[in-house]
Amino acid sequence: MNRSPHLPVTILPPAQCIRRTAGWPQFVCQRGGFTLFELMVVVAIVAILASITAVAVNSAKEKARQTDCMSNLRQLGTALVAYRADNNGRNPGWLSNLYPTYIDDKGVYVCRSDLAKGHGRNRPSEVDGGGASSAQKYPETIDNDSVARNTYGQNEAIKANSYFYEFSSAPCSWKAGGTWAQVKEDQLANGDAASGNVPYSSSRMPIVRCFHHAAHSTVVGYAQGADYSRSTSKERSGMTLNVAYAGNVTIAPVWWEGTLEAGER
Repeated sequence: MNRSPHLPVTILPPAQCIRRTAGWPQFVCQRGGFTLFELMVVVAIVAILASITAVAVNSAKEKARQTDCMSNLRQLGTALVAYRADNNGRNPGWLSNLYPTYIDDKGVYVCRSDLAKGHGRNRPSEVDGGGASSAQKYPETIDNDSVARNTYGQNEAIKANSYFYEFSSAPCSWKAGGTWAQVKEDQLANGDAASGNVPYSSSRMPIVRCFHHAAHSTVVGYAQGADYSRSTSKERSGMTLNVAYAGNVTIAPVWWEGTLEAGER
């Protein structure tokens, strides 16, 4: 098909123009490459999108780890209730004592958000407010192979354990007067300053705690007062997953006594 030499063509403001052969417009404009500013804008947009994607992916991974941890805690809760039913209402001295009769899978003892994979502290350094090399609060509660064991009847067949068991047979450094089990049984039955000396609900007071999600998620709770009472002010705290004494799984702040009442926010 022949092209008319007089075909009207709209010519944009040229960045660079070259002469063409007969039968085409005398000049055809070609645009140059991207400017430095344009390239910088594109790079900035790509970087922002990449960071947003990374945050979303990390959040999804943590949610998956929380779901896996809650599955572990449900199994531990069921095992604890069954143990009490078989032992006249007594709790095991240690979580490791549930293996292998009540828990037959060692993987149930390990939270996937635990950086030490169950071979270290059960309260991460960020929960205790110190650096990675700082001493853990209540180290007597650790029930894995990172410490010398079998002093109070732990089961050394369980090498890895991420969870904090509040009713253990270890002498209690949180409150003088007995073992963790004795002190916590008293708190459950009689309450304390945080509850107004009213007994705690067995479906609320934790017996097993996971602190390994506190650095990734937060919840709102009441602040702790100077005399261990519950303050009227609220604060955002690291989130913990817990097995309540009754066997159900709960979500609470690090200081669980500050958990909001049902319907509060």
